[in-house]
Amino acid sequence: MLHRKMDKALTHIALHVRDLDASLQFYEDYAGMIDTTPLEDQSSAWLSSRGKEGEFALVLVPGAEQLHEQKSVNTTRLGFTITSKEKLRDIYARAVKNETVVQAYEESADGQRASFRMTDPNGFLVEFWTSQSSPEQSKLNNITLHVGDMEVSKAFYEEWAGMDVLQYGQASKSVRMVSPNDDDAFQLILCDQAAEPLSRAQNDVGHVGIALSSLDDLKAIYDKAQDAGIVDIPWIEMKPPVGTLFMIRDPDGNRVEFSYGQPLGSGSTTQASRPQI
Repeated sequence: MLHRKMDKALTHIALHVRDLDASLQFYEDYAGMIDTTPLEDQSSAWLSSRGKEGEFALVLVPGAEQLHEQKSVNTTRLGFTITSKEKLRDIYARAVKNETVVQAYEESADGQRASFRMTDPNGFLVEFWTSQSSPEQSKLNNITLHVGDMEVSKAFYEEWAGMDVLQYGQASKSVRMVSPNDDDAFQLILCDQAAEPLSRAQNDVGHVGIALSSLDDLKAIYDKAQDAGIVDIPWIEMKPPVGTLFMIRDPDGNRVEFSYGQPLGSGSTTQASRPQI
C-alpha cells in the first residue's frame, strides 16, 4: 500500500503513428496545436495547445507498421474543444472535403453543443466540439477510453494515477476524471461500452502518461506494480526529455506510463536522489 499521497499528474497522451509528417500537419492545421518538441534531433514529436506548453503534450511516436484500426464499436478518441460554432463548421467543411468524417456535424436540441467526428491521417478517431462553456482558445481537452467495466477502470486510475472524479455522464455510462488541484486539467473519460477486450498490437507504444514529482515516488509505484505483477515495460533510464520511466497496463490493456524527469508537469523541475533498483 502507498500511504503517503503523491504528486501525480496526467501530462501526455502518446499515439503510435505510421506517418509522422502527416500527423503533425493534421494536428497543427485542424486543431491549432503547436510543435513543442524539446530536441531538434528527437524522433518523436510533441504538440501542445496554445497556453499548455510545458503542461500537457500530444506525443506522436513514429514507427507504426500500419494504420490504426478503429472499429465501429470502439469509441476511444481524442477530444478537442473549439471556440465557436463558426470555427467548428469551418473545420467540418474541410473534413467533409477530405472525406474523413465518420460522424456528421450535429447540434443538441437546445443548440448549446455541437460536434462531429473524423479520423486523423493514421486512423485515430478525433472529435471536435463546442459548447456554451468553450474556452477562448481551442485546445486538446480529453481522451475517451472505451472500457469493459467503467467502475473497475475508474478504481484503477484513482489508485494508480491519483485521479479524481470530475463528473459522471448523464446520457451514457461514463465518468470524467482529472488530475487533482487543476480546474483546467486534461480530462480522462472512461466510457463503459466495450463488449470485449480491445486487441492491440504488442509493439504499439501508444500510452497515457503520468508524471511523478520525485524519483522516490516513481520507485515506490514501481515496487508496488512489481508486487502486483502488472509491469509491462520495466524501469528505464534515458536521456532528457524521456527521463526515467516504466509502464503498466490498465484493465483494458491500455499502456500507462509513469515517469520522472520529462519537461512536462510538476516533475519537470523537481530534483531527487537516484533510488536503487
